Amino acid sequence: MNRLLVGTGDRSEFYSGYFTKGGDGGVDILPIADLYKTEVRRLGEALGLSRRIISKRTSPRLWPGHEAEIELGFSYDVLDSVFKLYFDRRLGMKTVSSRLKLDLDAVQRLISRYHETAHKRQPPPICRLR
Repeated sequence: MNRLLVGTGDRSEFYSGYFTKGGDGGVDILPIADLYKTEVRRLGEALGLSRRIISKRTSPRLWPGHEAEIELGFSYDVLDSVFKLYFDRRLGMKTVSSRLKLDLDAVQRLISRYHETAHKRQPPPICRLR
């Protein structure tokens, strides 16, 4: 049909690995994947989207009451702040912890999520049989 599957994943989900490999991560294009969740919400405000939509709690809706921030253990405000300083500004974890007045263990848990979910951001390996 010559079509593309457009995904809604953002940078926060990408770095935290908060997507299903082969599910919502199995798309052809991710137009907002360079924006953090907090930036996506600000974009929605700038575009005049309904406040109800912009402030809606993020949920994969896999079960009743399922909320992303509860499952992640952090609000997107915290998660995005850590990722911006660590990945974008290339600050060390101790510096990120100090700047955000956030426990070093919390920063380490978020950065560990990135490393633990690296397989989701890679194409599957090919077994070389020749």
